[in-house]
Amino acid sequence: MRFCKSISSKLNLGILIGGTLLLLISFNMLSGLFLSGLVFDTTPDKRFSLSAATRDFLNRNTMPLNIRLYVSQNIKKHSSGYGALADYLNRLFAEYAAAGHGLLRFNAIEVAPFSSSEAEAKAAGLTTVKTADTERELILGSVITDGLGRSITIPEFDLKRLDVMEDDLTRRLSILNSAKLPLLGVISPEFNIASQDSILNLDNDWPFIRRLKNDGFRVLPMRADAPSIPEDVDVLLLFYPQHMSPLSLYAIEQYLLSGGNVMVMMDAFFSPQFDRAASFEPSRSAMDGFLSHHGITYYEDVLVADGTHHRDFTFEGHLQPNPFYPEVVPENMENHPIMRGIHRLWLQNSSIFTYQAQNPDLSLTLLFTTGKQSAVSPVSSVFNRDFAQLKHSLHYQNQPMPLAVLLEGRFKPFYTMPPITDAAYLSQMPLFKTEAAASGRLLLVGDSDMALSSLWLGDYTSSGEFYSSDNMLFIRNALDYLSSDSLTSVGRKAYNTPAQPLQDVISEMAAKHFAARRTQLLGDLADRRAAIAELRRKHLSDDLKLPVKLQQRQHNLQKEIDHLEYSLQKITYRTEEFYNNLLTFFTIALMIIPTLSALGVVAVGYFCFRRLRQRQLNKGKK
Repeated sequence: MRFCKSISSKLNLGILIGGTLLLLISFNMLSGLFLSGLVFDTTPDKRFSLSAATRDFLNRNTMPLNIRLYVSQNIKKHSSGYGALADYLNRLFAEYAAAGHGLLRFNAIEVAPFSSSEAEAKAAGLTTVKTADTERELILGSVITDGLGRSITIPEFDLKRLDVMEDDLTRRLSILNSAKLPLLGVISPEFNIASQDSILNLDNDWPFIRRLKNDGFRVLPMRADAPSIPEDVDVLLLFYPQHMSPLSLYAIEQYLLSGGNVMVMMDAFFSPQFDRAASFEPSRSAMDGFLSHHGITYYEDVLVADGTHHRDFTFEGHLQPNPFYPEVVPENMENHPIMRGIHRLWLQNSSIFTYQAQNPDLSLTLLFTTGKQSAVSPVSSVFNRDFAQLKHSLHYQNQPMPLAVLLEGRFKPFYTMPPITDAAYLSQMPLFKTEAAASGRLLLVGDSDMALSSLWLGDYTSSGEFYSSDNMLFIRNALDYLSSDSLTSVGRKAYNTPAQPLQDVISEMAAKHFAARRTQLLGDLADRRAAIAELRRKHLSDDLKLPVKLQQRQHNLQKEIDHLEYSLQKITYRTEEFYNNLLTFFTIALMIIPTLSALGVVAVGYFCFRRLRQRQLNKGKK
């Protein structure tokens, strides 16, 4: 009997040891496999994770969608940049498929030269690209189709548009999914865009209209003297509305009263107009009375300056701040649909508004403002490029100044009767409205220059249309919001940081630990070197020797430089040492945690087994 108990006890101990070893091996193998491919999306904008807008669209989608990605064979061999982009797209599209609830399929198709896949790609409209590091023409594009047989082609993926890659894809999916694309009416007295039977004049000042058409808007060019606004226009865009006729203002007001949506981009100083005329005349919007009736005062004679967020420009070889070129950083309005996904706007010679509530049926939203160090100056001061003199013309307000104003609700009529009472005219026009039939929206932006290509196109090559700022995104978001359409906008992911393996994350932690000290040392080093340069510049004699009394000063400065360089070397060494310690700590932790977990599981299991066996023995004794 004792022999049997001894065998049973040893058997239990063997099972316990064997189970522990098996669990340890399994845990470490699984953790090793997992951690070897562990990647952290440490980008501030979560570039390598689908945005909430994309996931929301995929959750609402009920249409089967198919994405075909065409990739040239051996693309990594021929171009490292496009090879990395192809890897990124494969992973991004796989995430779309995983979040598509079975309705979105993704296929990557390898395109070999002179193959059927190459013929298929070219027949679909995909274009070839040549890169600097290869003479071979590469294909990297996509075709998206839905269950009804409709399709949208992305001819090529541009490396320069990496920050809007998800936006491009989700936007096109939503365009394909939309039953009716929004109709955008465009009026601009500055550009006679409807001069030839409503054919849009695509000159260099209107690339943003082309971009809007690519982003799913149907564009209807309209004359500046249009007597009425068609009912099917979802949004009316007034671009730089100078010298508008009373008849057009009447048509716009009647459109607002019927529940229409209007976006007005105004400007006291429109740069292209000055560049073409080479002279300056005060710009009059012809909308002052109309805006004042709705509580808005528009200042045509002053420009707004921003001392908080401004850009520098080169003047006579030196960088000088230009307060009239502000960088607007959205504050407190990031959650508004128009401002969502926007990081920074670039403005140029902006105007301002003030609002005084006159209509309780209208609600006001300030979409973006200047910084707290705001100022105003006469329009004529824009010609003064000497910032030292420019400061004298600035009148500081010391408070944020509104640059974009959104009014929503029931507007009160400005006109008491039609401007033309001729019976023939009235018979052809919509019925005169004496009160609002529905809630309308009026968005006023105090800058037209923000739509210029120089502020949102980073390159003027045919394939270089990418966002260098969020100006284009703001215009598109605003039109999306006003049209209340179903098109989805993700926005720009403003950073180029790649997804990082664990070692890179630890490396960043180590670098940040000594970043402040390194910055201080580099600053001190620059100061000492500048001091030596200044010393030699001021006191160097013709025989290329410093006076004896200053040689000691130079010697001391050089000793300080040597000491600072030595300190920088020590910082580099300490950073590497700190990195190694962190890596060792994380490595040990990643080994110990699975081991302790395994031991914990085995201990709990063994404890439960002993308790159960003890109960069985107790029952047997009874």
